[in-house]
Amino acid sequence: MESQQPTANGGIISGPSIHDDNTGNHVFDDVSLICPQDPRRMELTPLELVQSLEIKAAIHLSPEMDQIKDFDCAQLAIVDGDNRAKTLERVAHFQIFREEYELKDTLEEGLRLVEALVKLMPKLILCVSLNVADGSYVYIMDLAGFDQDALKTIADERVLMGGLYYMAHITSVDFFAIRAGIYTVIECEGYDWRKVKMSTRRQCWQEVLAIYPRTFRQIKYFHPGLFTNLAISCLRRIVPLEIFQKIEVGCEFPGGRLDTFYAVPTRKAANQRLLQRMRECLRVKFQHRESFRLPTRL
Repeated sequence: MESQQPTANGGIISGPSIHDDNTGNHVFDDVSLICPQDPRRMELTPLELVQSLEIKAAIHLSPEMDQIKDFDCAQLAIVDGDNRAKTLERVAHFQIFREEYELKDTLEEGLRLVEALVKLMPKLILCVSLNVADGSYVYIMDLAGFDQDALKTIADERVLMGGLYYMAHITSVDFFAIRAGIYTVIECEGYDWRKVKMSTRRQCWQEVLAIYPRTFRQIKYFHPGLFTNLAISCLRRIVPLEIFQKIEVGCEFPGGRLDTFYAVPTRKAANQRLLQRMRECLRVKFQHRESFRLPTRL
């Protein structure tokens, strides 16, 4: 049968096809559709191409900076345009970030860390999917699934921060996705802000979420309570205006909490489906990063 999911704009799109394979198991057969095999999604506009080459040259002239892949130069060009100071700030930041958390930025490491993140906080991420209506990605999370008590060791902190970094890769698999921006849908019911340290929230925001080069199509908060609404209003002070304007609060869905649509038929099965999708997105992302080359000259 075809499941139905709430979309970022409050509507319904078709969910994963679910059928019984005569063994009593549910089979989710949409994994191959999560990353469209359309070469046009890897095309740059003439302006983006020029800016990509300028970014590559600027990094080459900075001996203290590690050289980055051509794909990453193009991703920065799409997001930052000609704001070279912002671009170099991002590059320097993530160079230090990777050193601090001992990240190699490889497919194998990404697969390990996103799986470890799902194991560490199994109720945090509900879904990663492709919005078939416009070809952009949808990232759905449950704030109540953020478990501060799970962060017991430095290794756990590395899983969280590294996992968030690779999660950002997952919704930025090609240039079309980066340019289109992502839909972020956040379930708030049951979230107790007092159970998450301010330092942890700040760490996630300042070290990954606010710096990773991406754009947002829409950010919707479902079922927020009073304190969550207040916390979101405070974001105006730290979130760039172009992002804050994409935020919509007070969203409701008549069927209840969003996990009732995504944690099916069981939480374990849903997380297995989630991991399948994330693995495929990472595989395609790193395939593009390794194969894409900018021209040596225009």
